[in-house]
Amino acid sequence: MRRIELIGGGSDFGEESEIQLKKFIGILDKKNKTNLCPEHAISQNYTLLCTLKSALIKISQTYPNLIHLNYLEISWGGNITDKSIYEIVRSCYYLRHLGISGGKSCISNKSIREITRFNPNIQSLNFNNCTKLTDATIHALVGSYLDLRKLDLRDCNKATDIGIRQIVQYLNLQHLALNSLGFINNETICIIVQSCPNISYFNLEFCNVTDMAVEAIAQSCCNIEYLNLYGSVSITNKSISKLTKMCSKIQKLELGFCELITDTAVKDIAQHLSNLKYLRLKNCVNISKEALDMLDPDLDIGGYYTIPSTL
Repeated sequence: MRRIELIGGGSDFGEESEIQLKKFIGILDKKNKTNLCPEHAISQNYTLLCTLKSALIKISQTYPNLIHLNYLEISWGGNITDKSIYEIVRSCYYLRHLGISGGKSCISNKSIREITRFNPNIQSLNFNNCTKLTDATIHALVGSYLDLRKLDLRDCNKATDIGIRQIVQYLNLQHLALNSLGFINNETICIIVQSCPNISYFNLEFCNVTDMAVEAIAQSCCNIEYLNLYGSVSITNKSISKLTKMCSKIQKLELGFCELITDTAVKDIAQHLSNLKYLRLKNCVNISKEALDMLDPDLDIGGYYTIPSTL
């Protein structure tokens, strides 16, 4: 067995699904009674999308060589607490990816300290929408995972610029998501990219960055492949031009609601981004149909329907 999925969200995870989940827990109980050898799970890449903390705990106990654990919060319950986190992480020494998402997740500094104590091999952390994650929590992680490669802090609005700037210690970081953290300023982004030049995925959707930040990204992250600037209304052709000339490896570029960019930016994109596969231009009202015709005809353009000249 290489993969277990227990998927659900909101109303679609009802009574019938819960019954099935309880049956699965019963199977795990039987496996424990048969003295499952740890070797059976070595080097296996288990991915768990689970909603019931009792199942998570039993799974972690049954498969101590688990390396990928992703907990998705749903509305009907299953809150992850400090106690349940302790039980899970103590069983999974080899864990390399941990994701705990959702506003109901009770992530505290105690939980983080427990994770860093028992799981030294983690390279990917996803705290998407963990509303209790603070600067102190981020500080608890810094120093424990200097080789961290992926970090997702989307919608973690209890953090501040001071906490986010601690990311600079992750020198090997490749994937960074800071969506909807409207408090982030240009200086913070500049500091991060100068210290983490290996970032290839950078999501800044609704972070309201300006040309200064985009130019810093272009200057420092020449190997970037995915950049999301959706909702950054003050970005102009100037920074996009520099980005296209210095970051030729970009494959996906999100520019929705960047209303100040014009045909000039599209011309630079067409000329310099030969690896581009997806370009989002929703509500980029100052781009003409003629400019779009300069792009590769196979390029996937998101939001194309919002451009007046194409109606």
